[in-house]
Amino acid sequence: MDGESCAPLADHFVAFTKPDIHANDTLRVEQQVLTVGDTATHAIDLLGTPVYKEPVQNEYGAYLGERWQYKRDNDRIVIVTIIGGKVANIEERQS
Repeated sequence: MDGESCAPLADHFVAFTKPDIHANDTLRVEQQVLTVGDTATHAIDLLGTPVYKEPVQNEYGAYLGERWQYKRDNDRIVIVTIIGGKVANIEERQS
């Protein structure tokens, strides 16, 4: 086979997205708002202690921060990523 007749393997994959996952810059918690860039302490003040924590690592395995999971009243899970002591990302998904 010549190189021109072989399409790259990546061209044969279709990207799938889950419609029930939403990334946000903010999260309303009662009368207050958690925003990307807020401190980890502020996240704990608003959401409490996470139900689950997992490390966030780079491609070499070096520790970058943590992903905190919270179960919300409306049967949703909120995932807050903490990097360098600050909120780096906020996701909501259906549990």
